[in-house]
Amino acid sequence: IGVIYARPRAREFAAAWRAAVRDHPDRWDQAVFNDLLKERGGPAPSAAEVRRLQGLRLLRSQSNRFAPINFGVLPIALFTSGHTWCVSKLPERRGSPPLAYHTAFVFSGGRGKRHRMREHMVWYDPPSYYRPEPGEVGFLVLSGDIPREVLEPRGPQDGTGTGNMTVAWHFALANWQIARVRSGLLLARRLRRRLIMPRLICGFDRWWAPHVGIIPHSSTRLPIPDCPMDHIFSVESIPFDWMPREYSFLENPRLPAEVRDSWHKVPSPNYASATAFLQELASPEAERAAVLEVSHVADVFDIFRRSDDPEVAALADNFEKAAKG
Repeated sequence: IGVIYARPRAREFAAAWRAAVRDHPDRWDQAVFNDLLKERGGPAPSAAEVRRLQGLRLLRSQSNRFAPINFGVLPIALFTSGHTWCVSKLPERRGSPPLAYHTAFVFSGGRGKRHRMREHMVWYDPPSYYRPEPGEVGFLVLSGDIPREVLEPRGPQDGTGTGNMTVAWHFALANWQIARVRSGLLLARRLRRRLIMPRLICGFDRWWAPHVGIIPHSSTRLPIPDCPMDHIFSVESIPFDWMPREYSFLENPRLPAEVRDSWHKVPSPNYASATAFLQELASPEAERAAVLEVSHVADVFDIFRRSDDPEVAALADNFEKAAKG
């Protein structure tokens, strides 16, 4: 149900809530909570008291099942959800860190929630998480900006969004980034490295109901920088062997210096063929580096699929089969 701050006088309400949930096990505990606070039958506050409470942004219960309590909503920039912290970014915009984080409004189940907390560096992982996995030699970083013609929305508006932002633009932006991550995953697999997710940008928000870019009445600003991975990818469906590290991985203070300081960059690989650029990325300098940075990654999936090397071609083919389920 989220974060609740309650004073001792709310004990009767808590007891009534517990009893109602026990008597109706098929009902959602939050729905029972809401219904109890909306019940009528008990003493109603005076008009003057209602005005006083409204000034404090509070309401008073009127149920006859428990003593009246005053209730309200905790400040959402301090007691954040997965949306107010990671998508609309209220704490960041206010310049103050949240006090509590409730992983609601998150997709991909528990794995999606855990990955979001990793993105914001509030999930504790053992030291081994920050070192190469067994059988791997290090990590892979993809650098390079999203092309301007992809990133900038182009009208005219067709009724699916706001301003010159449209559903078609949002998916063009998402698909470009999906293709880049696909290339990164294949390249990382071939080089025995673990991909570090690039920072994503979402054209539109993601929600469970119709909208025109953002959740109605939210303060989300479009496009969304540092968009959560679960907004675009099904995190819970990615096998562990392919699961990338979060975009903030290299910024985490838990990362050991021998990983952070062992870095090699290949600015413009030769993408003429799979053999050509794989040889370039397998240089002694590259293989010694814990972190390998590759800029302007081409469509590695297509290059691998057309490779004369059966092992490389099979990697692309198996990836495609796995992605299609």
